[in-house]
Amino acid sequence: MITARLHDCFPTTLGAKYPKETEFAIKYFKVGAFCTMITSDQIRAARALLRWSAKDLADRAGISLNTVQRMEASTGSPRGLNKNLEAVREVLVASGIELINQGEYQGIGGYGVRLKEETMTQSFVPSQEFLNKARHAAYPWFSDEGPKGFIQAERSVLAAYKAAIIAKVDHPENHVMMLINQGAITDY
Repeated sequence: MITARLHDCFPTTLGAKYPKETEFAIKYFKVGAFCTMITSDQIRAARALLRWSAKDLADRAGISLNTVQRMEASTGSPRGLNKNLEAVREVLVASGIELINQGEYQGIGGYGVRLKEETMTQSFVPSQEFLNKARHAAYPWFSDEGPKGFIQAERSVLAAYKAAIIAKVDHPENHVMMLINQGAITDY
């Protein structure tokens, strides 16, 4: 389950409504106090908003399709390794998804997701055309691996694209092509 510090999980409305409880929890649990930061329903809903398939999410997060399917099949907190859940959360947030915690608005409501305002005008989903072009351009750097080189080239392109999104690079496709041309794509 993805976790965060307790004070990150307490909406300000709850902190204001229950100041003693909030202060107690932060004081006595400190860094060890954690709460869930994403649910399986939020993962499914975020994918729907971005119009991504489970495979798209798996590729962008650098995890297997089976892992995404297992996370989404869970009830409540998704099953999975922390690093995989963190990767999913990072990719979704970097792609313009805002995760809403339970009770975040006026102390009511359940967990949810929504698109950040700027996401509605800018898409972070790479085109299939770009992916094909980048994969073929990157292949020579992995050709010594034989047939597996093509798969590794695609994984590296997707990982570099993901890193560019998380780093908020203005033109992630151009950035990935630059990495390929410099041979730096093998670092991903």
